[in-house]
Amino acid sequence: MHMLTRTDLSQIQKVVKDVVRTEVETEAKVTRRELQTEMKLSRMRLEERLSSLENRVKDLDIRTESNFKKIKIELKKIRKTVIV
Repeated sequence: MHMLTRTDLSQIQKVVKDVVRTEVETEAKVTRRELQTEMKLSRMRLEERLSSLENRVKDLDIRTESNFKKIKIELKKIRKTVIV
């Protein structure tokens, strides 16, 4: 039976550390890419929602302006009938 020497154990430890380091680095790269992709998708979703909200605000502004014009016209009519 062959016994492992300190040097053998040191070399095995070094190889195991290298393998683990490589695996961890690879997993970190994959995770980083996944996070970057998710961040890009989230940013795109946010931009889309903001754009939608901007459009809704513009529509509300247009409707409000239109309602003010109608109210102005109705007020003029009321004033004419009250004065006459």
